[in-house]
Amino acid sequence: GGVYSFNANLQGSEVVVDDKVANLDALNAYVAITRVNDFVRAYLPGGDAPWLQQPVSVTVRYASEGDCNAYYTNNRINLMAQSARCASMARVNDVMYHEWGHGLDDHTGRQDGITDGAFSEGIGDVVAGYMTGSPNMGAGFFIGRAKGIRTLDNTSKYPDDQGEDHSEGTIIAGAFWDMRINLISKLGSEQGHATAAKYFFQHLRVTDSYRESYRAVVRID
Repeated sequence: GGVYSFNANLQGSEVVVDDKVANLDALNAYVAITRVNDFVRAYLPGGDAPWLQQPVSVTVRYASEGDCNAYYTNNRINLMAQSARCASMARVNDVMYHEWGHGLDDHTGRQDGITDGAFSEGIGDVVAGYMTGSPNMGAGFFIGRAKGIRTLDNTSKYPDDQGEDHSEGTIIAGAFWDMRINLISKLGSEQGHATAAKYFFQHLRVTDSYRESYRAVVRID
């Protein structure tokens, strides 16, 4: 909503910005959300996903509901401010990719809305993992710690690991991460990644629960 002016110095391939002048939280959030939208467009036609055509409102340094958190609601992403424990969520790209993934879930499937909380959490993690190529979900979330808040490289399975939505979401996130690893092993890095991404994003058009994912991916294949 604002216009930010700042000086930037080029050093090799990096752009160095004076943090005292620029709103780096807003700048990074804009870049991250634009980047994930562009990434998904390569695999999911815009006509099949209205979310790709809609503006997204992002609030950075959101302070009214504690720290160490971010959430999506009604086409808006709220990113909490930095605290003593956690980074500014607007500087943790995985978090923004994840929350944007909730919006994708909200606007795809046979029914409007988020119909399966665990599936939506898994979708968010897969979006982040496929974007970065890493199973380490939320690197930098906690200040001074490279380990994220969850991993897609897991052994979670249904029905043993049902429960809290974020935890249960690791079932489907782990399944799609395993699929990506196996397709890369079979087809090579570039084609394997692209095939996994195509299967994942296109299957969201017809699924409202992660228990439907396997059948949907088989049909797409």
